[in-house]
Amino acid sequence: MAIAEYRTQDIKQSRQLEYWNEVICKEFTQLECSISGRGAYRGELTSWNLNPIQFAQVRADPSAVNHTHWQVSKSTEELYLIHLQTEGESLNVQAGREAYLKPGDFTICSSKEPYAVCFERAIEMFVLRVPSAILHQYVVAPEGDMMAHRFSGEDFLGSLISGLLMRLWLNKISFDDSLSNANICTSILSLLAAQLERVTPGAATESSVRNAHMQRIKHYIERHLADPELSPGSIAMANALSPRYLRLLFEAEGVTCSRYVNQRRLQQVARDLANPMARHLKITEIAYRWGFNNQSHFSRAFRDQFQCSAQDYRQAQLSDGS
Repeated sequence: MAIAEYRTQDIKQSRQLEYWNEVICKEFTQLECSISGRGAYRGELTSWNLNPIQFAQVRADPSAVNHTHWQVSKSTEELYLIHLQTEGESLNVQAGREAYLKPGDFTICSSKEPYAVCFERAIEMFVLRVPSAILHQYVVAPEGDMMAHRFSGEDFLGSLISGLLMRLWLNKISFDDSLSNANICTSILSLLAAQLERVTPGAATESSVRNAHMQRIKHYIERHLADPELSPGSIAMANALSPRYLRLLFEAEGVTCSRYVNQRRLQQVARDLANPMARHLKITEIAYRWGFNNQSHFSRAFRDQFQCSAQDYRQAQLSDGS
């Protein structure tokens, strides 16, 4: 799990603000933080890379953060930054609008235009760094229509989004594989698309609907991998979809539903084969545990996936770890 932590308290006081500016430019986009006075400055940032979304928690003393015209010209990526207030209050300004955030509220900024974030007292906020190309897979609203709106943490969708992000952060140590991260990102972006639809009608795209379906289907598959009766037909029925629509959803990802299930089972088998704590289990036991019910079929599928037998794979993995 890719987590990075930064603290100005660990830096010589005369360099604290300079260090903080280096950190926020590295983790977000080109920014400049300014403070009144020359005393010690407390800034703490913990970053969690979900790929493609970067999720960060920021705690900072009173200051003003600016993304100026000059810094826009220096930015190498086109990004959206979602600011979710968790403690204190902040003023977020962009595109001629102002969003005054209290705990639970959030807003969106774009790296393509100047913006400012100001707070007169110490704050804590979450910042999601989302590549523009990724967000636009879910949302088609004009960029200017999305900026600096205050999304209340007190309405249904706002509270759902802020609550999800807070719980994810508290439980981030539990998510350490690419499938979990992809599902998390899909959930977040689908909810954001739904919220943006309320401010800018027509913002939600057909792809956000497809992604929501795929998220639900993949969660269902993960929960039922061990069931040898799991099939495209049972998956479609359980998720209230037609078999044809299920097939089209997976075709858009370049794989059939059956092959996806098979790949996930093989990945879980491979994980257990590489686990020293499972060395006492027979390979067939592990395979049957993950929904395979034919030894010959399993052996062929495993060799096709990993270019070696399950026995050779296990020996290689356990010897590497010894």
